[in-house]
Amino acid sequence: PTALHTDSVRLTTSTLIGTLVAESLDGKALTESTNYLIKMTSRARNDQTAINPASDGPKGHKLTVLGEPPIRTDGKASLIPTRVEFNGKLLLEMNLQDGTWEYLAEPGRALLYLDTGDIALKLPERPCLIRWHAATDVIEMKPLDNTLTIPAGIRYTEIVWEKPVATAP
Repeated sequence: PTALHTDSVRLTTSTLIGTLVAESLDGKALTESTNYLIKMTSRARNDQTAINPASDGPKGHKLTVLGEPPIRTDGKASLIPTRVEFNGKLLLEMNLQDGTWEYLAEPGRALLYLDTGDIALKLPERPCLIRWHAATDVIEMKPLDNTLTIPAGIRYTEIVWEKPVATAP
């Protein structure tokens, strides 16, 4: 597995080519932030893209056909999980190789987008609620532990750790 380590983020993955971005969204240093985005994108290309040897220019290959949507990232399940630690603690672990994912955290909840379905996910602790947002439906479940599988067809997963506070009418 490939490993990347900064002051606040540690990534271990079987994805060989990709970009990882971690950004504080609350104006604090990333190591102190409670509202942040961590995103990883592997190889991404349009459908029907063509890259061919170049007879001119500084590179050995060039893009000759731009292709069309949808964007392909070749995400797939993997026996070697992608593991992300934030400030020395497990943030998430998923059996994903390649693909694209985003994890948007705020106090008490997070949103996770995966472009690949049927991916096992391990969280640092059991959430009190999971909401799967599909194209037209929202499916709620109360997990039994800190592991679950994100089904295919889910646009994003809402992970809730804190129980909502009731407000007086």
